[in-house]
Amino acid sequence: YVLERVAETLAKLADRGVAPLPFIAVNMSGRQLAESDMLGVVTTVAEKHGIDARAIKIEITESLMLDFERVGELISRCDALGIKVALDDFGTGYSNLGHLHKLQFSTVKLDQGFVRQMLHAPRCHAIVKAIVQMVHALDSDIVAEGVETQEQLDALAALNCRYIQGYLIGRPQTYDEMRGNHGLT
Repeated sequence: YVLERVAETLAKLADRGVAPLPFIAVNMSGRQLAESDMLGVVTTVAEKHGIDARAIKIEITESLMLDFERVGELISRCDALGIKVALDDFGTGYSNLGHLHKLQFSTVKLDQGFVRQMLHAPRCHAIVKAIVQMVHALDSDIVAEGVETQEQLDALAALNCRYIQGYLIGRPQTYDEMRGNHGLT
């Protein structure tokens, strides 16, 4: 259902002349990852709606990284198709650094729990700084989740975290809200 709605929304944006299309991230559950052809489902849905599957980004929560072989295989297959894969909620699950270097995530999403504490807890700030540096060293993008204040944004920018997600820049919107807010007809 979620994939269908995402593809439908991207197709509507394309029909209204939005180019390039933004990507929309879809969280995958452990059950979905266990399906033998989940990536085939993604590409089939994209084709059905006439959009490029690369406009869909797959997000995997850190807790699902326990099956490193399956996640690694999915990332390789996605890479071959140009579909980006993000590691979501990094730092709150198992954070197994012993396997992180083997998985070629295009993006690592820093959990909002760190963002909320980093301005008032020096040790938390140090952890955020280290994670940002580590992710950059792995040649991946990092997205800080849960950014709600200008102070958080400024602190993250000072650490060279270029991408953020949170209420400071926007709340979740329906397609109709987004269309109205961006002057699309």
